[in-house]
This record gives sequence, structure tokens and C-alpha cells, in this order.
Amino acid sequence: EFFRRDSPTGSLLGTHLLSAHAANRGWILRALDATNAYFQGDRLSRDIYLRPPRGLAGVPEGALLKAEKAIYGFTDAARNWWTRLKGVFEELGAQVSKTEPALFHLHDPADGRLIGIFEVHVDDVLYAMEDSGKTADFMRRLTSTIEFGKAKAATDANGFEYCGRRYRQNDALQVTIDMEKYATSLEPVKMTRERRAE
Repeated sequence: EFFRRDSPTGSLLGTHLLSAHAANRGWILRALDATNAYFQGDRLSRDIYLRPPRGLAGVPEGALLKAEKAIYGFTDAARNWWTRLKGVFEELGAQVSKTEPALFHLHDPADGRLIGIFEVHVDDVLYAMEDSGKTADFMRRLTSTIEFGKAKAATDANGFEYCGRRYRQNDALQVTIDMEKYATSLEPVKMTRERRAE
């Protein structure tokens, strides 16, 4: 049986577009991390039975459990999570970018102005939006539908990490992106004189 396994993830181009918009419009960059993302995904479209761990209360010896949601390691887990999150974004009025499938645009329904941008990378969401009642309502509805951890802001003292990069914004909301943590974790590779000569 065929089932889709693909799920778009944020690209470097999408991240840079979003960051440039944030700096240009004076929006604060923020990041969210979905809690147990795969368990919040769509229901499985196939039947999968699992052997429970020994001694699981209320389950008779030799019984099987039917999985209703994808579990980390299932080939379609990321796809099920993606389709659920995409559906929620669209239900709340966001539109998928025509050029970046993991990038969503939120427009003011009254005048069509861009009021928010979101990029999804697996269970992480990078976003920036204007400070208004409409965007606050969007975020309230989003976070009451999908469970996320506490939002982090690039204006916080140390900013935040997203996809291995640190994002920070100064008082003028200019964006700085670095990989200092990664760069300082690198260790030199020691090579013998003979190996260098090869």
C-alpha cells in the first residue's frame, strides 16, 4: 500500500526571507517548538499494531495495541504532523507560499496587507508579525489548537536557536544570525606529517 511520506521543511531561503521581512517591517522574530509534535499529527491512514511493553496495566498478556497516531520512527510520522499543522494554518487564514512550501503568509482580511510570516521546520516554527489584535487572535487560536512550548524572542538577551543558528535582534530590530555555538564546539583535527603529505 502506498502512503505519502514527504513533508516540506523550512529552507535557508525561506528563513532569510522571513528574517529580512522582520527587519524591514520592524517585527520581532520569534520561535515556537511543538510539544510531542507527531502525537498531534493527523490520524494514521493505515492499520499498525504494536506489541505493548510487558506489564502494561490493563492490557492482557499477548494482546496487541492499535496505533491511532504516528510514533517517532514511522515513515509517515512527519507527513501526518505536517498535514495537520498545514491544515490548522490554513483554517486560521494563513496561506502557503507559492515558492516555499514550508512558508506561510498571513494577510489582513480587510485590506490584504501582509501581517505575519511563518516558517515550519519539522516541529519548530520561526515567525514574525505585526503587533495587532488580529495577529494576537491568530496566535491565541493557533496555540489553543496545537500545543507549543513557550515562545522565544530574538530580542531576548541571548536570542534563540532555530535549525542550529542563533537569532538575535537589537533595539532597532536589526537581525543577526550566527553559528557561534557550533563554531566554538569544533575541535581541531590532528594529522600526522605522513598523512598531510598524501
